[in-house]
Amino acid sequence: MDDINPKISRDDYWEQPQLYFNCHILQCPETLKSKSLINDSLFDYYSLYEMPIAIPNQVCIPQIGIFIFHTTTTETFQNASKHCQHYMSKDDTNYQSHHCGNLAHIASVKRSTALANIIKEYNEQQTQLNLKPKIYLAYVGLVYNRTRSQRFQMFNMDDESLECYNYRAWEPGNPIMKAELRNSSCVALTTHGTWRTVDCRRKLSFFCEILTECFDN
Repeated sequence: MDDINPKISRDDYWEQPQLYFNCHILQCPETLKSKSLINDSLFDYYSLYEMPIAIPNQVCIPQIGIFIFHTTTTETFQNASKHCQHYMSKDDTNYQSHHCGNLAHIASVKRSTALANIIKEYNEQQTQLNLKPKIYLAYVGLVYNRTRSQRFQMFNMDDESLECYNYRAWEPGNPIMKAELRNSSCVALTTHGTWRTVDCRRKLSFFCEILTECFDN
């Protein structure tokens, strides 16, 4: 933004932002037609995302990212993770565009709360339509694997230790490390925004987070 002119009221700046501002901040990424962008030929517009996003049932959490809540398909933790890693969808030119994802990162109060609210909204819709089943647990991107670390240490899908983050939302009595979970323990999000350890072989709904860029392995 240029230096503020004292002869111009603050309201004037906000009523004509294209004249006074050179930065346009979006709470959610534009996914198809850039409807909320100001048309100004003086500027080029860029997106963090490699391709236009045309994935069905996407949900944007403002200032955080784009997520897909899989409600009709339940998977084990491993299969859910694989499912999130690759999406194919059609963009405006009818070509196949490649999107990558991970099981959703949850190590912040905003993320855990927002994703839990998505589960609750889904359940409310099911109730209104007299449909079942409701969902109370969904896989997210947090897992412990004893073969990787002898001491108890959780990692997200980017191989970052939970110890790198201050936020914790364990459900009372969790994390649970029973004998049957000794080798691996996966994390599911509850409708209360808390984290619960579950057997990784259990089939649950899951949250994918769409990445801004695809990386080849």
